[in-house]
Amino acid sequence: AIVAGEMLGMTAATQETIRDLYRARAWTFRQLGEPERALADLEHALEGARAAGDRATEMHVRNALGTHWHVLDPRASRRFHEEALGIAEELGDESGQVSALNRLSLVLANELEFAEAVELGERALQIARRAGDELAVSRAMDSLKFAALQLGDLERLEELCAELERSQRRRGDLWYLQWTLCESCYVPLERRDWQEAERRVTEALAVSDRVGGERASGVLFRDTASWIARCRGDYEGSLAFGREALERADTPDASWLGWAAAGLANPLLDLRAFELAVPVLERGLAAAERNRARGQIFRCLGALSSATRMAGRETDARALAERAQQIAEQVTTPPGRVDFWAEQAYFAIAETHLAAGDIEPAEETMRGRLKAWQDSGARRSIAKTARFLARCAEARGDWASAGEMLARSAEAAGEEGLLCERWQIEAGLARVAVAAGSVTDAEEHGRRAHELIDTMAASVGEEEIGARFRERALTEIGRPASTLRD
Repeated sequence: AIVAGEMLGMTAATQETIRDLYRARAWTFRQLGEPERALADLEHALEGARAAGDRATEMHVRNALGTHWHVLDPRASRRFHEEALGIAEELGDESGQVSALNRLSLVLANELEFAEAVELGERALQIARRAGDELAVSRAMDSLKFAALQLGDLERLEELCAELERSQRRRGDLWYLQWTLCESCYVPLERRDWQEAERRVTEALAVSDRVGGERASGVLFRDTASWIARCRGDYEGSLAFGREALERADTPDASWLGWAAAGLANPLLDLRAFELAVPVLERGLAAAERNRARGQIFRCLGALSSATRMAGRETDARALAERAQQIAEQVTTPPGRVDFWAEQAYFAIAETHLAAGDIEPAEETMRGRLKAWQDSGARRSIAKTARFLARCAEARGDWASAGEMLARSAEAAGEEGLLCERWQIEAGLARVAVAAGSVTDAEEHGRRAHELIDTMAASVGEEEIGARFRERALTEIGRPASTLRD
């Protein structure tokens, strides 16, 4: 259609129809994984819109350019969305304002500016509700949903996803429905309802395949599936999904490589396979740094710090944690909220303090996180955070507090899944029992720790990784708390 129109003398500078065709073709190229061709079409449409003084089309194209640069260059993305917002306000276009605010909120959330992201999302929602525009309301809620996920605000995430899912199913809006399904997984995940979480991500993957399997969804949905399998205790499935996500993210622009690398590092580090995790994370960090993707950089730094500590490279681990700390100081969150998604970085920072004997700063960070998880009912996060605080108490020689925190961790972890947490909880309880002089209890907790380690090793499906994990985990049992590894 573009060629035919241009053969008739129609150009992007003279005909709105041609500008619209370039925008549509850019979207198609993006779905096909051809970002450079998409960018060329968008730039041509923008040039034509500016030549024609077509501010409405210019607004749409600037928003599209912001989306193009979302991960590859967040600063450019932010600039384009802010310019689109300015035009929308100039035109009094409420739908355009909501679109720009929604996308700008997503950029800020990925850059760890959560307080500002929520503020912009709420502003977009207010405009959309005032206009009575159902579609605009859904778009505004989409950015708030993502912010709620990043902040671990389960109640808000559940509320937003329920309303979005109803309206998206009613409209047949499969493109946005797939994202709602995937991101809603984290509510049952944190509540330890593995079956519901798995059902949701399975449907998200099916919808993604139905609408064409765009690259970002292919990476992120498999990353989510990896996380769910890991929590359920299926390390073979977790590694398979994580590796597939990494493979799909390994593209020339590597826009999601840092995200996928940090995701695959989770099961690898649970399995103490640091020699496999380090090269993956180094590649992911390098890609994230090229793209200046702060959120991905933060997660990779944290995971790489933990991996290098496992490898016995304490100086490198500390340096990486210090870099993560510099980013942590720039993170903004609404009152009472914490950064859920980058837990790898926060634990690495706290681990570094604990390894150096600086117990107080390690505890300070984790106490704030534990309160947030208790307020939101995030049982998986409670289990992990309380266990770390037990290690801090143990390092202080406060066995009573260590026992209390381990009991809280065990209650949150339950009896199904979370194998990595549960064997370490049992090992910690064995040490508490030894300190209390209760040999029988120590032996019982030690036996349970061994059983969970064996179960976890058997779940890997790869004999070498499983056997190496079992050997390393058994070696860890009985060490002082400050030398243990998360």
